[in-house]
Amino acid sequence: MCLLRLLFILHFSIVEAGICYSSYVCSYKGYQSQSYKIRCGWFDSDRCTRYRSSVTTYYRKCYTSHCCSGYTGSSCSQAICYGSTSCPNGGTCSLPDTCLCASGFDGLQCSDINECELGTHNCQQLCTNTNGSFTCSCRTGYTLNIDQTTCTDINECLGMTCLNNGSCVNVAGSYSCQCNQGFSGDVCQADINECSLSNDTCDDECINTNGSFYCKCNSDSRSLSEDGVSCISHVKDKSYKSIAIGLGTGISLAFLVVAVLFVVVKTRRKKPSIQNETKSTPDQSTQIELSMNEYESVVVKEVVKVDDKTGGQTSPYDTIQINGISEHNAQQRPDRETAEYVNLARRK
Repeated sequence: MCLLRLLFILHFSIVEAGICYSSYVCSYKGYQSQSYKIRCGWFDSDRCTRYRSSVTTYYRKCYTSHCCSGYTGSSCSQAICYGSTSCPNGGTCSLPDTCLCASGFDGLQCSDINECELGTHNCQQLCTNTNGSFTCSCRTGYTLNIDQTTCTDINECLGMTCLNNGSCVNVAGSYSCQCNQGFSGDVCQADINECSLSNDTCDDECINTNGSFYCKCNSDSRSLSEDGVSCISHVKDKSYKSIAIGLGTGISLAFLVVAVLFVVVKTRRKKPSIQNETKSTPDQSTQIELSMNEYESVVVKEVVKVDDKTGGQTSPYDTIQINGISEHNAQQRPDRETAEYVNLARRK
């Protein structure tokens, strides 16, 4: 029991402002004078008092002071935090391994607080963490206000021009160009090639222009309709051309027939049976020609008769017979509608 009490005393210490006191058992010697009697005189007949010093060892509790663990300095008032008298990031070491951190830091060793991740910031749009703090910024198209936290939209249309007469429309954080028909792009800078978008843009040929296009009909027999896209055929022109071709062909055939008949007539004139011709008088021919000039629409029949049979013509007019006489101004003239001139040639 005494040994345990001694150990407790030896390891007992008290702390005062970083100063630690340790107790221990210390000893010291004490001197004192003691009297004693001895025989003295003649023949030891007397008792004499004498004095002598005696040494006594005394034991007591002693104390010693030192800086407690976690403190340092002459007065042991400076705490030590993680081997240093200061804490990271501007923190204060108040107690051993205990830091008082500055704003924006936390933890045993005053680590940075990421306000952007924790959501403890007050930025309206974008937050950027910094060492011990954060900064606010704005997205493209906005500007940071004087409070350094809120943002205001920028009207880009004030300094923006949309090309090809496009219209600028400001939107939140940006702008938009509304392009006229035929143009595209961020600022309406690109022409739309309508001809390459579809093969059905035009019936025939599509020609692209800046901001538009137009259609063209390649065939001469087709023309562009009112819609500007489709081609229509010229049906009447085709009919007229067909008629013209038909008439030309018919006239050509008629001339051919006339030529053939002319050759036949010439051939017949050379036959012996019609060699003797009865020639018409100049007066008869002249009369017929005058009548024909005056009545151009009168039907004239020329008949050549040989031996009471119709044969080839031997002369233009041998005998004139006018059928269908009408009076006009007391003069007899061939009727325009019914008169027939009969040229008769008889062989004697």
